[in-house]
Amino acid sequence: MIKSQLQFVLFCFFILNSVSSNSSDWPEFMGSKRNGLSSETDIFNKKNNPVLQAKWVKVLGSGYSGISFHDNVAITMYSDHKFDYVKALEIKTGEQIWQYQIGPTYKGHGNSQDGPLSTPIIDDKQVYCLSPFGVLFSLEHSTGKLKWEIDLANQFQAIPPNWGFTTSPFLFENNIIVLAGIEDNGFVIALDKLTGEIKWKAEQDKVEYRSPTTGKLNNSNVLLTAGTELLYCLDPKTGQTKWKYPIEGGLTNTAMPVLVRENRILLQTQQEGLILLQVNQDSDQTKINTVWKNKKIKNTACLPSIQDGYVYCYSGRFLTCLSLTDGKTKWKSRAPGDGFLIGVDGHLIILTKRGKLHLAEANPSQYQEKSALQIFEDLAWTHPSFYQGQIYIRNYSQIACIDIVEESKLTNILAEAKTQKSEFQQWLDSVQKSSETEKVKLIDEFITNQKTFPIIESNNIVHFIYRGTAEDLALNADHTGIWDEIPMNHIKGSDFFYSTHKLEPDARIKYRYIKDLEEKILDPHNPQQVKESIVDEIESFSWFSMPEWNEENREFLVQKLEGKIENKKLESQIMSSDRKLTIYLPPGYHQSQDFYPVGYVHMGKLAREVGQIHLRVDQLVQEKKIRPIILVMIDENPQGFYNEIFWNTESVDKYSLMLVNELVPFIDRHYRTIQASESRMNFGISFSGYISLLTTIQHSNIFSRVSCQSSVYWAGEREKRIKDLIDQTSTKSIEIYMDWGRYDLKRKDMDVKGIRERNQQIYDQLRKKGYSVSGGEINAGFGWSSWVNQFDDILKLFYPYPI
Repeated sequence: MIKSQLQFVLFCFFILNSVSSNSSDWPEFMGSKRNGLSSETDIFNKKNNPVLQAKWVKVLGSGYSGISFHDNVAITMYSDHKFDYVKALEIKTGEQIWQYQIGPTYKGHGNSQDGPLSTPIIDDKQVYCLSPFGVLFSLEHSTGKLKWEIDLANQFQAIPPNWGFTTSPFLFENNIIVLAGIEDNGFVIALDKLTGEIKWKAEQDKVEYRSPTTGKLNNSNVLLTAGTELLYCLDPKTGQTKWKYPIEGGLTNTAMPVLVRENRILLQTQQEGLILLQVNQDSDQTKINTVWKNKKIKNTACLPSIQDGYVYCYSGRFLTCLSLTDGKTKWKSRAPGDGFLIGVDGHLIILTKRGKLHLAEANPSQYQEKSALQIFEDLAWTHPSFYQGQIYIRNYSQIACIDIVEESKLTNILAEAKTQKSEFQQWLDSVQKSSETEKVKLIDEFITNQKTFPIIESNNIVHFIYRGTAEDLALNADHTGIWDEIPMNHIKGSDFFYSTHKLEPDARIKYRYIKDLEEKILDPHNPQQVKESIVDEIESFSWFSMPEWNEENREFLVQKLEGKIENKKLESQIMSSDRKLTIYLPPGYHQSQDFYPVGYVHMGKLAREVGQIHLRVDQLVQEKKIRPIILVMIDENPQGFYNEIFWNTESVDKYSLMLVNELVPFIDRHYRTIQASESRMNFGISFSGYISLLTTIQHSNIFSRVSCQSSVYWAGEREKRIKDLIDQTSTKSIEIYMDWGRYDLKRKDMDVKGIRERNQQIYDQLRKKGYSVSGGEINAGFGWSSWVNQFDDILKLFYPYPI
């Protein structure tokens, strides 16, 4: 009898554990508790030297939707650029089980990609999804068959966020709860999970890209969600508001509260950074106070993860560890790069935006990486998921399952290519094997023997070298992304840092070093320096050129300005403001009766002070390489120049009319100009490239020549407007010069297409339409130090010296 009872108990124990091990730990956005922390244990303690290994990688499609799991099935959403879908995959192979077509795809705009953004949630029999258009629907888990749907936007006038509905629904008892943003107190709504019938609505606020969460707060079930300026606490069963708490400066548009212990809430805010609130309940009184705030934790869409009393999160693109007790920073690391993290069994799983997966110990002393694996080539903007001991990730085109295995069992190690090592690499090998005393001697000799820095091998390899004390050193350069920094290698036991890169033989590169995360320093071994303005702030850089760079383009020196400079002021009725003009007149203008062509330079102050365009024109005129011209440099409006020429459509149109109806007649009245469209040219650079091309095509009777260098469109209405204008108007008799840099601005953690790709598209479109287009790609970066090197080509093209 006792034996039978024991067998029954063991059987029940086995069944319970079987059910537990098979139950989904990651059925929704950020896991079962929405805190980005897996409850699975014993993942690492039985593995010596755990490493990452790709189990399978499958083509998926674009989108941002996370991956949810139940009963050995992975479910996510994606787009094929025609339609949006929900897709169920077999977790062992990645093969499709079923697929449901939601409807026409949600088209990306600006820098966003096509497809769904919300993450599905799964219970035993149903899957609940929210489309970017605001359609909430339920599917049968086993087949993908539609059970019900409700159109929040069209049926209930829910207000869609700019990038589409992103919030991820969650379940409480028999209700599916979602942030809807419906007017008339429908910020949060609950629906019957079986029928889709609305059960309750609560509060009024903007949804943005936030998601709600639920859990126990002071032993009561609560629903927590962030609004624009308020933190809401509701009864998840009835929707009744328990309390709402104002946040100074507001909350981030991706904020999701994280419940900590029994009465604390971690929250991402706009002004105060990351804050920890304590909620005390005294009979009917709720008292909320701020335990701590860390204002440096900002500019991130990654949700924080808490493990063993420490918070792991991003501050900008730097991974950061904070003490949960007082919020103080324990460490800050450049590695592994900007991305999205979750916590698993005392470890961090991090997918960087550049598609690399990292496994690191959750260590409050330092960032301690155990393994890394490059999975994707395209950008990734989705948190990882973890299910049954494996990592699941996706990007804009693929989905992957990653195993965690012992290093000794790794099966997909790529054989290292057997190539002959460079002289520099051979020297590095010898230094690495040396004692600390020998290292110093070898490094001293090496530095002394170099003629120039950086060090160039053959015609396409460059070694950046820095010697000096630093905890962290990074390279900031054109070819790495002038808005990005990459860590440099360090020879242990020395003060020697290096980074090796392959470049085009005719490249010209500006660069600098970033010391200890903040200090910008020039190369102390390289005397070549240049002043640069990336947007409008003038900074210093070191620079060098590869062996095949055109020597004629080297910085020019004008002994004396032979032409004259005059200052004028245009009182614009169209712009309702005055505009300062700096006029360059060619040598001999006042002594002759000749008439001259005119070049109109937008962003004239920067073009003059940083680009020195008037000096370049003067020298080319003196050398008889171009015909004499008048240059009109239009100073930037300090009250909002970028709105005038770029951001604000109404102001852009006014600026264009000001050029045509006021400025050109003003210059024609005051100077001897050739009053013909083929003698007028728009100089467009960077942000002014858009207005220059737009005005020239729209008013080809006034301007029929235009140059555009590294034109900024940044997608949206500007790019669409230019493309539509080219397509929808007849081909104009104008000459166009366009160039862009191979290393032009691109936010590598955000932009699929940067300045380079967008200019190439417009260049191809113009040529296909039949326009006369010159220029093309230059092996250089973004900035005046690059653009000035093409001034000769532009001026000689449009104003050749008569033979």
